[in-house]
Amino acid sequence: MRKLLFAITAAFLMILTVFGCANAVMVKSNKDNKGTLGPDGTIYGTVFGMYENDWGEDVQIPLAGVKVTITRSDGDSRTVYTDANGYFSHTVNFEKYDRYTIETETIEGVVIDGKKYKFYGTAENAVITWWDTFVNAKKVDILMPGKEMKDKSLSLTNTQFLKIINTLHAFFPYLFNKF
Repeated sequence: MRKLLFAITAAFLMILTVFGCANAVMVKSNKDNKGTLGPDGTIYGTVFGMYENDWGEDVQIPLAGVKVTITRSDGDSRTVYTDANGYFSHTVNFEKYDRYTIETETIEGVVIDGKKYKFYGTAENAVITWWDTFVNAKKVDILMPGKEMKDKSLSLTNTQFLKIINTLHAFFPYLFNKF
């Protein structure tokens, strides 16, 4: 009796698993209700920044707030921004428009370990990798190379100017009483 009950339960679970997976793969079309693959799809992915740390190692981090522009083959484009984990997604129509391009913009001032970095977009050598995933979806990984930004506030010219002001202040203190 136990073996029969176990066999029935196992068969029931297998049937649920097969039909559950089949339903998850099938997408209802807007045109008909036959369970055919639909025109709507998704382009999704992650934007990473790559920089060189103090030990000379290349480090990849997800970048938040990056502007990602997805352009259809007819020239119409949509803009999305990455979340805190560098993730973005956008619904597209693969049936009507078969070609899509993706662009990112250069971002500046990303602070990592007390240093500011500039990460370069698609116009300056960002690498975009397209992956075919499950039905009606394309995964995109974007790698934006980055460099440390040099702080311009303490350049040699500014330092010399501050030295001159301090020297004048020491010799002519009455000129600086109003400051």
